[in-house]
Amino acid sequence: MLTRPSLADVKRLGPTRRQVAFAVVALVVFLWPLQVISIFLLTVIALLVSYWTLGHERSAEVGEQAMGWLQARYPAAASRLRQGMARYGRAACALVERLPERWTEGLYLPDFEPPAEPPEKMQLDPFERLLKDRQKGAK
Repeated sequence: MLTRPSLADVKRLGPTRRQVAFAVVALVVFLWPLQVISIFLLTVIALLVSYWTLGHERSAEVGEQAMGWLQARYPAAASRLRQGMARYGRAACALVERLPERWTEGLYLPDFEPPAEPPEKMQLDPFERLLKDRQKGAK
């Protein structure tokens, strides 16, 4: 015949507080790298989905607005970010230059350098310059 277990027997069946605490610490230690990797991957996926949703033009506008906000609020941080991206851009260009031409045909890398002053010849729109030349020639 079955007998009902006593309260003392029931307490001994479950894990102790020390065992539970050790299990929680072990889970945190072993799963922490997975959490870091998953957060990084989720961030990348979210950026890709937003890029595909918004399209290239709108994504570029949002990036410019974000950089403008950063420049207005934290100019030193914006300068460091621009310099770092320019350094990575130069490294990518150097890497691309080592690859065969047929592999890199049609590949255009972004330029993160601050815009340089255009040459004097390009100060005026080329079509406006042509129009002025034709008007001078017609006279």
